[in-house]
Amino acid sequence: MRSFRDKLKEHRGDYYVTYQPADCRQSFAALNLIFLSVVPDCAAVATTMERELNVWLRKFPVPTLISSFDLKDNLIDVSVCRETAHLMGSVSSSGETLKQWRIFADTELPRELISADHLAEIYKSIPSRSADEVRNQARAKAKTLKRAATLISVFIIGIPLAVEILSFGIAWIGYVIAGVSVLVGLYKAAKAFGWIKPSERQKRAAEKGQKMEHYFYHCERNPEGFMRLKIENFERETTEENIAESRAIQDQH
Repeated sequence: MRSFRDKLKEHRGDYYVTYQPADCRQSFAALNLIFLSVVPDCAAVATTMERELNVWLRKFPVPTLISSFDLKDNLIDVSVCRETAHLMGSVSSSGETLKQWRIFADTELPRELISADHLAEIYKSIPSRSADEVRNQARAKAKTLKRAATLISVFIIGIPLAVEILSFGIAWIGYVIAGVSVLVGLYKAAKAFGWIKPSERQKRAAEKGQKMEHYFYHCERNPEGFMRLKIENFERETTEENIAESRAIQDQH
């Protein structure tokens, strides 16, 4: 049965690991190490990757690809002290751990270790969802969004259109619409002359609009600086997300 398996996470102190089991999305497991502070030297990172690979292959004898990242989600390149930045391994029929510093081609993966029956047995303790369940959830979400869009369309288009249609045959509706137009005009005039003071919410909205225009003006003048700022913001957000993830994993154990 095609299935989607949940990701496992464990904390190691200086780093945490995420283990994505093999499922219908990929025929091998993916193990990522995320270092939380200063990244150790190349040899230390590589040794840690080799140790983690052994740990997870003992838990789940499934072909596994392991990579390391810093807090900004940048790949840690250990090719200085190893052949490549990625380590991959599996278990032989005799129980021996086989590992190489490269990504195996699909044809190199042992068929018996990636068969549906083997994965179902190895991963029986890991929560999973069938492909049909995932598909049904996606359809339900799409239906909800569609209903919301329909309601918005009714309010934006349907109601004004219905008023226009009804106004052709009912005189008082025309008077009501005219009265509303006059009131709106008076309200705008009162705001223009300062008779009606803007609310705090309106003030904040106006200030935000002015700031956005100001920022847009300077971004247009310095697109390179704007791109650097985007990258810095993305890296900061990624760092904050990884720290929050690390704390969440610690709280669970």
